[in-house]
Amino acid sequence: MLYNSGWHDAEVVPDSPGIEWRWSKGESTLQFRNPKRDLVLMLDLDQPQSDLKGSQQVALRAGSVALDSFSLRPGERVVRRVAIPADALGNSDNVELTLQVEPTFSPAYLPGASSKDVRTLGARVFHFHVQPK
Repeated sequence: MLYNSGWHDAEVVPDSPGIEWRWSKGESTLQFRNPKRDLVLMLDLDQPQSDLKGSQQVALRAGSVALDSFSLRPGERVVRRVAIPADALGNSDNVELTLQVEPTFSPAYLPGASSKDVRTLGARVFHFHVQPK
């Protein structure tokens, strides 16, 4: 799995270096080899910023094909399993999926923020995994 555009650098918990994540931006893409058959995508993500107002809308697509969409509430961690038919993957050797998260936020600009982090953040993604059916 290759994280293409729209991702921040990987981060880890200092006391637990085995736990890693990447923050998405508003629109982020990832790429993997096309198995040219049906597959299941597993997506593990959360929104740890519990003081956000309202839910974020998350959408996953391959090109113009909508694969999944859901709401992500502040403080919630979600594991999504998305069945993707082979015809949604196209015929090229690689597949590019787009993860879109709205609205985004910058921790430094939240009310009462003590953070100096001005990055534009979407969702915190722990893991993507694809498995052919």
